[in-house]
Amino acid sequence: MKHAPLLFALVFLLSASLHAQVVNTEKKRFLSQDKTWAGNVDFNFGLNRTKAGQTLILNTNGQIQLNKNRNKWMFLAGYALTQFLDIDTPGAAPKNFNNAQFTHLRYNRVLSNRLTWEAFVQEQWDEVHEIDLRLLAGTGPRLQILRTDSSQLFFGALYMYEHENTSPEDFMEKNRHSRLSSYVSAGFTFSHFILNHITYYQPRLSQIEDYRINSETSISLQIHSRLTLRTSYTFIFDSRPPQTVRKTRYNLGSGVSFAF
Repeated sequence: MKHAPLLFALVFLLSASLHAQVVNTEKKRFLSQDKTWAGNVDFNFGLNRTKAGQTLILNTNGQIQLNKNRNKWMFLAGYALTQFLDIDTPGAAPKNFNNAQFTHLRYNRVLSNRLTWEAFVQEQWDEVHEIDLRLLAGTGPRLQILRTDSSQLFFGALYMYEHENTSPEDFMEKNRHSRLSSYVSAGFTFSHFILNHITYYQPRLSQIEDYRINSETSISLQIHSRLTLRTSYTFIFDSRPPQTVRKTRYNLGSGVSFAF
């Protein structure tokens, strides 16, 4: 069949998972900037039964973006679930390897060709990584370092207030911290391929050794005006996570995106 390789790749990517452990809003900025309204919906689903048991993978997220004069609004939401069930053990409870949700609202005010002021609020929980609730609010400048038809580079440095409840080992910890949320963001376009990279550095202002590093690199292939295949690699380091959570995590995933 002439299109067999493409169809095989599409089926494979549909069954893969995009984990939403880290809310990377920066990569979403690469939607069309010349439209008043833009948005996309991502959905990944997989159900696999083997001798070991049954695995369910569900991941969905969406975005709506409004550009009007010097004002830009962006709203994102997502949910991810990866669950395993030992079907040969009667009464066995499913085990979650990923169960997380987020919502995010961001506002940008363009002050000049190179300088933008932005503000955001975010709500998030992550069962597997023992985050019962994380509320974030921040504001600060965003600087355009480079922008051409095929590449762009930005730097941001925002003040961020964090309200976080975690539940390690059956007791709750409540954290109220002020952090710096700085980032470097780059994007490059080659024909139908788009390469995006973003690295966040988020130290606690009163205790610099308490910090997080989130880094993501993604490659997208546009196979239709509204359909894109995407592969991404995410690296996460938290110097002070909940006691039973590893400091270092990573994820390699693929999926599809439909734009409207």
